Amino acid sequence: MLPAKAIVEIGAGSGTNFQFYPNQCALRCVEPKVEFKGYVDDSLKKRGEHLASVEFVQGTGELLSQIESIKPGSVDYVVCTLVLCSVKDVSKVIQEVKTVLKPAGKFYFLEHVYASESSKLVRICQNVITPISKLLLDNCHHNREPWKALESAGFSSITYQRKSIAKASFISPLRWLCVGIATK
Repeated sequence: MLPAKAIVEIGAGSGTNFQFYPNQCALRCVEPKVEFKGYVDDSLKKRGEHLASVEFVQGTGELLSQIESIKPGSVDYVVCTLVLCSVKDVSKVIQEVKTVLKPAGKFYFLEHVYASESSKLVRICQNVITPISKLLLDNCHHNREPWKALESAGFSSITYQRKSIAKASFISPLRWLCVGIATK
């Protein structure tokens, strides 16, 4: 029998992604807020019975390689959804992801990001709301451009799309997403 795939999810939150992971994978949920453990446990009962093992680790993406159960070069996949907006250092998180991934390991990401330059009104809205969001929504930055850090991180390949998920008439700071995969 093949060993279980090792997956790290940065910012597991309430465990919404558990249902999408492959059968019998070994999952480590890295979450800075210990109070989210209850949500993770509840989600495991609803969406995680197919997982081989799950470990909740209080920690941050900036310190992945310092977590005892996550060794450098030991992880098949790292997943990050709607997290890079609130980390302290996007480039550090991405370097840590690269450090813990095995050769040819993959980093899957889905993030809300800064709108394209042609969406001037949305960009204005994102710039206005970011200082408020940083204070009220756990350091959420609506005007980050994480693809720039990904492009300079030295992955062997990166594919991503930046796209709007709302109609042109809808002005929302969350309407632009960056979705992709980076391979070590």
